[in-house]
Amino acid sequence: MSEEEFKKLSLCNKVKVLSSQVLVASKENAQIPLCFFAASITKLYNILFSTFWLLFIQSFYPNGADNDFKDAKMIYSNVMIVSVCFGILFVPLMAKVADSCNPQWVLPIAFYARAASFAAFYFIVSPSGYYSYGVSVLLVLFSGMENIANDSILLRSADKEIRGVIYGVTNACGFLGMLAFSICGGYLFDSISPYAPFMLVGALDLFFAVIATLLSCCGIIKNDLLEREVKRRLATGE
Repeated sequence: MSEEEFKKLSLCNKVKVLSSQVLVASKENAQIPLCFFAASITKLYNILFSTFWLLFIQSFYPNGADNDFKDAKMIYSNVMIVSVCFGILFVPLMAKVADSCNPQWVLPIAFYARAASFAAFYFIVSPSGYYSYGVSVLLVLFSGMENIANDSILLRSADKEIRGVIYGVTNACGFLGMLAFSICGGYLFDSISPYAPFMLVGALDLFFAVIATLLSCCGIIKNDLLEREVKRRLATGE
């Protein structure tokens, strides 16, 4: 279907056409639905870092006094500033790793790494200690690594004609995951422990990492390094 024909369709028909394209692409390449699932887990860091981390720090100040609340917000700001600064420095290096290394192992390793960081999070006894800052930096770095690894595989898997649609669906999956986690995480925080939302995401990371490892061993997650090198040489005339 040409672009002009697509523009003439009604909104409902446009949705049907785009949905059909996504379904066909997912059937032809199992990496695409896998990346949808990964995005629903990876994007949870948006809720963790914006909401549950601050609530976690405030849980160490049970009196709820104004000064305690200010101290908690200051600790949260400092933790986020340090973590983001390290992220700015190291995330581009992680992007280079995602481009130059075997995606069969980059994806599961990223999820194993963040799962390990969440396991370390469970042993935080003071939100203002060096250990807390170190764990927060690792969580931010490995969240970025997960995001980059997943997006790079997704964008290489999708045909350029529907790459925008596929990427849009991926973000929609991320928003659905965030919606579900906002409800489940809040319940776990109130009824079990301030650590519980973080442990849930860590368990999801570990679950996905095991699945990705098995799919890599089966060849469903493909090593496209050789294919990309051939395309590069053809493009440059080497």
